[in-house]
Amino acid sequence: MLLSKLKQFMPNGWRSFIVKIFAYLALAYISVIFISISLVAFILLNVDMFKSKLIKYVNQNTGLVLNIGNVKSTLDEFYTPEIIFHDISLSNPQSTGSITNVKSLDIALSFDSLWKFQPIFSKIEVDGTKLDFVFESDNSLYLNGIKIIDPDAETLADTKALPFDVEAWILRQKSINLQNISVSLKDHKNNIPLMGLNKVNFTLAHGFWKKHSAELSLFESGGRELLKSELFWNGGKFEKWADWKDVEFSTKAYSKQRGIIDEKLTTVISLLVKDNKLQHIHANFNLDNFKAILSGVDVFDLPEFGGSLDVELIGDNKYVLQSKDFRIASSSGVLFDNARINGEYLIDKHGFIEISNTNLIALNNLLNFFDSTHGIELSGVIESARYDWGGRFNNPQTYMVSAKFNDISLISKESDIPSISHIYGGVRFNQESGNVDIALRDSVLNYNSIFLIPYEFNYLNTSLNWSVDDKRIIRVNLEDTKLQTKDFTGVAKGQFVYDPNNVESPSYIDMTAHVDKVLTSKVGDYLPLQIPMSVHEWLNMALISGYGESADMILKGPLSSFPFADNSGMFYIKANINNAKLRYVESWPTLDNIYGQFILDNVAIKVKADRAFINGNIIDKADVIIPNYGDENGVSLIANGDAHGE
Repeated sequence: MLLSKLKQFMPNGWRSFIVKIFAYLALAYISVIFISISLVAFILLNVDMFKSKLIKYVNQNTGLVLNIGNVKSTLDEFYTPEIIFHDISLSNPQSTGSITNVKSLDIALSFDSLWKFQPIFSKIEVDGTKLDFVFESDNSLYLNGIKIIDPDAETLADTKALPFDVEAWILRQKSINLQNISVSLKDHKNNIPLMGLNKVNFTLAHGFWKKHSAELSLFESGGRELLKSELFWNGGKFEKWADWKDVEFSTKAYSKQRGIIDEKLTTVISLLVKDNKLQHIHANFNLDNFKAILSGVDVFDLPEFGGSLDVELIGDNKYVLQSKDFRIASSSGVLFDNARINGEYLIDKHGFIEISNTNLIALNNLLNFFDSTHGIELSGVIESARYDWGGRFNNPQTYMVSAKFNDISLISKESDIPSISHIYGGVRFNQESGNVDIALRDSVLNYNSIFLIPYEFNYLNTSLNWSVDDKRIIRVNLEDTKLQTKDFTGVAKGQFVYDPNNVESPSYIDMTAHVDKVLTSKVGDYLPLQIPMSVHEWLNMALISGYGESADMILKGPLSSFPFADNSGMFYIKANINNAKLRYVESWPTLDNIYGQFILDNVAIKVKADRAFINGNIIDKADVIIPNYGDENGVSLIANGDAHGE
């Protein structure tokens, strides 16, 4: 039945039908070629008009100014129109210095344009340009001074709305080839320093269906290819990379053996994804793979860099990570010294990663490049660190971090960041609570914005525990802490609460401390800088000798009100004075052999003598009082006493 109907439709038989089909196709192809030749001829005969119309179109639709040196038109190997532009510049008249220069641009139209109803090019080639990206703190992105992403608008800034998806259109192009490109990035939002690469080639190609490929190559000044990265994927846009079905990625670079450069690129990193599931990651690299590439980038100063890394899918639901002989060193020192990294991940259930032998001193040359960490130096070793999580790796439901550290020091040149040296101990925390055990040995704490002098500890042993509740309130407990400085021995304990819901006074402290014995001449040095310098200077002048014994401190209240002039909290220090010497005023005689008490009560300071001598005369009672050391009208001192003698 079907054959008989086809015979009726094709009375002259199959051969005639096939001939007609080929004839129509040939006629269509000849027509397309004729149109292509006509278009090329038209452009050749009307170059100036074509340039002016193109310049006008760009200006009307983007507001940018386009300049073109010369235009050449020809046919490519598929007899489609090919246009070559030379000496191109694109600038924003609203912003001086925002200009992009391109040495040449070569584009060839594809036949796909006929059935996709939009311009599809078989090739787009750009030769010789510089791309300077700047990412601002408001999430705006500039390219060569032109704002191309505006966070407050849905369209490209400084342009009119584009009627199509730019990234999707780019991925439809047959081939995009960028040659001899210089690229730089300055990230103001994340304070990442300026980084750039020269002599970069980049190729993006579109195969059948949704198969794409991208290739990035870096070259040295002499023309030798130093590094090549290749990416093949079956899927769509980059922003939907998680939906890509199949992915192959590799990076190759030159390596050295005893100073001799291999003639062939060797694989440094390879990655394979099949059916949306990572199969493996293999990395085997050494410093010489990257040394020539990174030599012009100051951020990466790595005298030593090497090791191996393997991530393998075992069965269908478990990943195993292993890295051995991992070694990274900067000009400041060794970060990883033959470290081992191990880990496991049972997909969507739980996993862990642990690493050994991390030396923090190697981070110093990197810290200096960031504004927030400039002037900070680290040293010491994290002997081991481990991260456990429950749930998906990229969205864990629970986690636990633990680490042991040895002789850690942080040295800061900034007054608002404390410096502390020679810290030993360990830390363990999760999303709800944690604890850290700290031991200081011959340590110095320097916090210029809070303390008058550096605290020099012979030793300190303490433990901190903290918790976070469902209202995001943080509670920190300082367990019994034993300490000894060069001037006294003491103990302390307390609690700190941070409540983000209390906007006016989120921080609250409740702390007590006891000091066995301290020189009275040192009392002023250990009081915080919230007490005016005039009071510190008077204490240092007045308290000449003797000892404060059995000193107790209570610090309790909202820290926003410290030192509690409004009596909203308590800052109280009381110490017995033993055989001390005090001078009220520089020109006055001293008060000798004092036995009594030193009392600090919020903003008031009192030296209370039960017995003392002045010029050989006995004083039964004497008080020196500063009623309010925070008085805006000036600090006053009151002295009185009863004396008798010859």
